[in-house]
Amino acid sequence: MEELIRESRILSCGHNPSPHHQWTTGTAHTILGAEICWDCAHKMTLEDMRLHSKATLYLSSDGEKITSWSGRIVSEKVNIIRKSWNNFGGTMRYYVRFEFEGEIWSGAGMGEGMYLNARKTKLKDLKA
Repeated sequence: MEELIRESRILSCGHNPSPHHQWTTGTAHTILGAEICWDCAHKMTLEDMRLHSKATLYLSSDGEKITSWSGRIVSEKVNIIRKSWNNFGGTMRYYVRFEFEGEIWSGAGMGEGMYLNARKTKLKDLKA
């Protein structure tokens, strides 16, 4: 297995780049152009979820977790509600519900290992 690269330069967040492979940088870039580590990018995603009640997240490749862009776990309480198939172009859509900080969120995306757009709901149950 390939060894991770560890850099000692300081980013805008005050941390070093996250350990990474040769094809990644260990950093993320904010909308204002700041370069931050992956842990800070994850924290920023969670803060945005709390503030705006919506987010672009990812359904893990096994379909059992919701993650942020950096791959950090947002929720392990996931229910895939429905998978739909469109014969025109063969598009598959996944509709999921997941729990984040005791509240139910709903999202739609292209499948396992892919992004999904999610919003907080007023539902009280993952199965509702």
